[in-house]
Amino acid sequence: MSTARNFTSAGITGTAALSTSATTGSSVAGGPFAVAAAANNLASANGNYVFTYANAPTGLTVTPATLTISGDNKSIGVGQSVPTLTYTVVSGLTNGDTAGRFWPATSPTSASGTPPVGSYAITQGTLASNSNYSISYANGVLSVGNVITITAQQPGRHLRPGRFLC
Repeated sequence: MSTARNFTSAGITGTAALSTSATTGSSVAGGPFAVAAAANNLASANGNYVFTYANAPTGLTVTPATLTISGDNKSIGVGQSVPTLTYTVVSGLTNGDTAGRFWPATSPTSASGTPPVGSYAITQGTLASNSNYSISYANGVLSVGNVITITAQQPGRHLRPGRFLC
């Protein structure tokens, strides 16, 4: 990648150039990347200027992109087993990356087996990324509630208006 800067000061014509091997798809692990300065076609029209080109002393550093990830809320009834817990990448993937490419992880909760009524945080667990990303994680919630079973009345029994079966 290279960039040219056009100068319009009196007595200076042309452009200087900066170049690096870094691209929009460069990895955090590949840096820092050297940045080179060159004359391109920069010149002193009246000879009053002398140009010195210095490469960047520390280079170009690629910083990790931030992924925003949220635990998916789940609900079960008392006596039911904890389901597979999942998460959703809300934002932050770059350069065509997909969540499945990096993180075959589980999102744990303190609930296990058949937990009692209550709410349980679905935490980050083993969810991790490569060095190109940092993770911002929002817990999901596993809600365990009472199950109400409704059984239909026996066939053949009929009610008259104003009468109720007990």
